[in-house]
Amino acid sequence: MPWARGKPTDLEGAIALTRRWRGAFDLGRDFVYGVFSPDEREVWGGSGLHTRAGEGARETGYWIHVD
Repeated sequence: MPWARGKPTDLEGAIALTRRWRGAFDLGRDFVYGVFSPDEREVWGGSGLHTRAGEGARETGYWIHVD
C-alpha cells in the first residue's frame, strides 16, 4: 500500500499519528477506526470514513494485515 510507506514504526511516532487522527475525528474532518486483536496487543487492520472527496461526499477505506 503506497500510502502506508513512511508510517511511524516507533512508539512516539505512532502516538503522534493517533493524536492527529483523534483530532480530525473530534473536528468531524476524518473518521479513522482501528481493528485490534481481542487483547489489544496487535493491530489487525483499520477502516475510515474520509472527507477528502469534497463537500457532502465521503470516501470509505479499509485494510487488513496480511497475517
